[in-house]
Amino acid sequence: MRGLNGLGENCGDSTGGVRVTNGEKKAILMKYQDIESRINRLLDEKKRWEEKATSVSPVYSDMPKGGTSDKVQTAVCRIIELEQDIDREVDAQIDLRGKIEAAVSGMQDEKLRDVIRYRYIDGMKWEEVAEAMYYSRMQICRFHGRALREIML
Repeated sequence: MRGLNGLGENCGDSTGGVRVTNGEKKAILMKYQDIESRINRLLDEKKRWEEKATSVSPVYSDMPKGGTSDKVQTAVCRIIELEQDIDREVDAQIDLRGKIEAAVSGMQDEKLRDVIRYRYIDGMKWEEVAEAMYYSRMQICRFHGRALREIML
């Protein structure tokens, strides 16, 4: 059975392999882009907190006001937490990338390696993969199915 939208995102979604189904292999491979998305969200949030911490409010009085340093301190603490989260996510992504690259390197066919890298490492859409490789989308889906059967994750 095909995915909800024909070949759509479920391109090559048959089961296979000795221990891991193709669906499970896809889930492992898709974790790389999931981590990439989390890293980008964390970087965006860090940037917003940095802007808050460095924004200057005009002072219209020479009388001291309380609470300003608390806001900066809160922002700095949040930035530190975000940097630690980013470091953890980057470490996880590096580990996963190493595992994926080792599995891809074990594949015999260069076209199948390219499909996996374009799709799961570079995060390309099926149409973009097809264009980059000069094949039809349908042929890329066939390659993808073969690649999932062959890759050992």
